[in-house]
Amino acid sequence: MKNGCLWNSFVMVGKIDTLLGLIRRALPRLIGEFESIRPELFTAREDAAVRHLYSGIPSSSFSEEVLSTHPCDLAVICSSNLGWSDLGDTNRVLSVLESESVKPEWIHERAEASKVAR
Repeated sequence: MKNGCLWNSFVMVGKIDTLLGLIRRALPRLIGEFESIRPELFTAREDAAVRHLYSGIPSSSFSEEVLSTHPCDLAVICSSNLGWSDLGDTNRVLSVLESESVKPEWIHERAEASKVAR
């Protein structure tokens, strides 16, 4: 940190669909494997299907293979003296971004979508 590097505490905030979209673009085969067992979910065959799936998929690095492949879709907040923050609510996340003068592109898209919804 003294050399200007980031400390990655790996706290992520995002919508499930957005995160799945990132994974789908970076590892489409992996998503396909999980989607292939969808008919088995919530049935008596679920346990066997999940065990079979996990026994055959290769390990992967979420940071290297997913997040680093589309850095423009991510935002980093550089702060100091942070304590615990409960960012489990969209408004709290937006408040932190605003207080840090961080304005990622997706905030503009969210604002536009909000205007259209009204």
